[in-house]
Amino acid sequence: MKLKTLILSILGGSMMLTACSGPGEGRPLEDIKNASTTDSISNLLGQMYAIDYWKDIAGDSVKATREARDQYLSGVRDALKLSGKDESYIEGYLLGLQLSQYSREFTNLMGVDIDLNETLKGLAYGLRTDSTVNYQQVSADLNLLTTRFANQKDEKDRAEGEKNLAAFAKKEGMTKYSEDLYGKILSQGTGKELKEGENVSFDIVISDDTGKKLNIPVPKDVTVGPQLSKAPIGRALMQLKEGGAGEFATSAFAVFGANAGRYKVTPEQTLVMNITLKGISQKAAEAEKSEPKVQPAETTAN
Repeated sequence: MKLKTLILSILGGSMMLTACSGPGEGRPLEDIKNASTTDSISNLLGQMYAIDYWKDIAGDSVKATREARDQYLSGVRDALKLSGKDESYIEGYLLGLQLSQYSREFTNLMGVDIDLNETLKGLAYGLRTDSTVNYQQVSADLNLLTTRFANQKDEKDRAEGEKNLAAFAKKEGMTKYSEDLYGKILSQGTGKELKEGENVSFDIVISDDTGKKLNIPVPKDVTVGPQLSKAPIGRALMQLKEGGAGEFATSAFAVFGANAGRYKVTPEQTLVMNITLKGISQKAAEAEKSEPKVQPAETTAN
């Protein structure tokens, strides 16, 4: 991005102000008649930023919509109107946008509303002199308060998640394995039970409690061990035999903790996992076959 920022600086404000008339559907470079060097660089630079946008939203179906992209363009257009403003003003403006976005994220994460007017007052106080604020003290106080709120929210989310999960499991006729895991075996399977140290492969589909499939990255091969048993998915796998299948339910908090919002679910929401245990993975089997056999040492009689 540094190179792009430098190019923007070289091109100057005239190009940016022209862009504020509205991009519509835009245009490729070849549609510009008698394009100057500035036209070419400007258009191609915009296309490069478009590439970055698609990279940044990979897997986010909401931001990929036409509506979201129009909102994104609108925001860029409004920001470009700042061209020619004092550099300090622009930096402050950008911080304001960051604070606004951060406050929403903080509220979702902690369950505490941020008063941005009070934030502005705290900022103004801290800007009186470079020694007005004691960093160590403010950092310690802020950490203490946020940790307290985070713990309170975690306990609330855990309790609500387990309550919703129990109600869902009762309705679906599921067996209780733990406070945060219920399930029912759909197919017993004919293979062996899993043992520690085995590398197993499985198929899994995760949905929310309405049946909507979720795009959540989950490994398809795992090694049975203490770490696996700590996660709801791992404990669900341990209920199956090789070739077996089951439907399990857990809470989003049990899987993601406070980060549930990143996966478009709320912490107290119930998640449904349909799992088929395929068995020992091919990779593990091949490793076992290729392991050199140690021959016992020959002994000679004296």
